[in-house]
Amino acid sequence: IDSDAIVKGLLRGIPKRYPRLAPGELGYDADLKTYSYNPALAKKLLTEAGHPNGLQLDMSYWAGTYQGGRETAEAVTLYLKAVGIDAKLQGLDSGQIMETVRKSRTDESVRQIFVSAMPMANMDPIEALSAAYYSRSPFSVYRNADFDKQYELAASEPDSEKRAGYIKAAVQIMHDDV
Repeated sequence: IDSDAIVKGLLRGIPKRYPRLAPGELGYDADLKTYSYNPALAKKLLTEAGHPNGLQLDMSYWAGTYQGGRETAEAVTLYLKAVGIDAKLQGLDSGQIMETVRKSRTDESVRQIFVSAMPMANMDPIEALSAAYYSRSPFSVYRNADFDKQYELAASEPDSEKRAGYIKAAVQIMHDDV
């Protein structure tokens, strides 16, 4: 997905694009780089994952919540289609999104792919990490025990410098998972 092209062409250059945290946010890592747009690598990875002829999937976006959300999700489906992923897109309201998230917490057969703005900038990153990624959050669809450990260390650490290190480690784990 050419995220830079989406931000520049569709969203008129706003927001600036960072790999999770922006400069000035606790735990910001200047060495962490955004993912590059590489359709050839995407096709190779699909083949290695057992999908040499592509695949079909359902994808949702949070309808009516964020300016440009539907258009961004539509652009994402076009980038996916170019590498062989046929994404059936549907807009869901808040209640439908939360119901899907709740189901996924107890039923491992529930698969969900969302295009969504993630709450990060202008917040204490620990709050956004908790809501969106901490596996014990009722809103999280992400599961990684190493991330959870770093999050818990950060959440309980009063010293800002140490807390920043734990946040940085947690974000690096998410980045590496992708």
